[in-house]
Amino acid sequence: MVWNKKDISSDKVRELSSRFGIDLLPASIFVRRGITDFERLKFFLEDDLQYLHSPFYFAEMEDIVDRIRLAASEGEKVK
Repeated sequence: MVWNKKDISSDKVRELSSRFGIDLLPASIFVRRGITDFERLKFFLEDDLQYLHSPFYFAEMEDIVDRIRLAASEGEKVK
């Protein structure tokens, strides 16, 4: 398997690491993903539930929930 990684600026990595007090490895991952400002970084690092997307954005989530409820009511194991 060949990993193709986007080239990134080591200066941006060091700046992100220094500015937010994170190690260089996660800083390089964030920079590679284009996450270089406070708001976008906070979205990844914050544990507040307000930053989570609703699972109902998945097109078939209602069907999935209905199936899980049916399985639970009939005593099926849900894996």
